Amino acid sequence: MTDQLYNSTSSKPRLTNQHSRILLVDDSVLNCTLLRRYLEKQGYEVLCAADGREAWELLMLEPVDLIITDAMMPEMDGYELTQKIKDHPVIKDNPVILTSGLESPDDCQHAYEAGADAYFKKTSSMFDGLLTTIHQLVG
Repeated sequence: MTDQLYNSTSSKPRLTNQHSRILLVDDSVLNCTLLRRYLEKQGYEVLCAADGREAWELLMLEPVDLIITDAMMPEMDGYELTQKIKDHPVIKDNPVILTSGLESPDDCQHAYEAGADAYFKKTSSMFDGLLTTIHQLVG
């Protein structure tokens, strides 16, 4: 797959803020399923990818309003995916939220240096803060 983005004349129109489309990227099926169900209950349309490479290919075909990506994944990790998104002339303004089981200041700094708009440590209590941040970033 090339780095050529979907043709804007043939792509689906962007959804309204209350029905924003989110790309969720996580190699853990359990994490992806839990977060997807939570976000869908909040009214979001959710697309899923198992790693950064799959997410990149999907981003070249489908418009999304926001990306939530795990930091540590095989193939292409969340930091590299974030950097690639932020370097792309068409999708660079899409907000990216990085999530991780890691919580050191270096991990957080690495996320922001890659271009992340927000960073969350994966915990069961992150859902409310994550939802607030999504609302802030997409409308």
